[in-house]
Amino acid sequence: MTSRIQENEKPYFQSRFMFYYMMSDKFQDYVKINGTGATFLGISQESIGNYSICLPSLEEQLCIANYLDIESAKIDQAVTIKKKQIELLKERRQILIQNAVTRGLDPQAPMRDSGVEWVGEIPAHWGVKRAKYLFNEVDERSVDGKEELLSVSHMTGVTPRSERMSPCSWQRTIQAQKPARKMTLYSTLCGHGWGHWGCPTDWGL
Repeated sequence: MTSRIQENEKPYFQSRFMFYYMMSDKFQDYVKINGTGATFLGISQESIGNYSICLPSLEEQLCIANYLDIESAKIDQAVTIKKKQIELLKERRQILIQNAVTRGLDPQAPMRDSGVEWVGEIPAHWGVKRAKYLFNEVDERSVDGKEELLSVSHMTGVTPRSERMSPCSWQRTIQAQKPARKMTLYSTLCGHGWGHWGCPTDWGL
């Protein structure tokens, strides 16, 4: 249930100041300790009512809120610029990978037609083989299921699944985890039917 909070007849707080206050670590820690819920953390009106808030004067609250508005806007703008820079770097990285694995490191190397439409030209001294002649699927299974549970993503490669799930969802996954999952090793190429690939950095499932 969503609750609307407003000042009493005699106002003690400025709404924007209270918004920032509720974003603070101290208040968020209180919510985590006193909140309930598995998929969505909620806190009762009684728990909110029992929380003690140290309040400056309304004038000082307004000054603090104005200051945070300005500084937050600066940070948001910097984050937007950084995100654009990151996207450009990702694009550059992808181009570097594409050129290196399909054309090699020598830009002066003689080229020839690969015979594969989507590949195009490749260095003349390179060969072309079907993937089925290069890979063998390894079906090694866990005995007790105690190894690190992994996920495969085209964005992040192979990573611990615990890093990609909420604490509640992760606990349910652990409780439902069974042995006999497929195992992988360091530097082994992993993938699944959705076209996601990666290499793990340690043992895992």
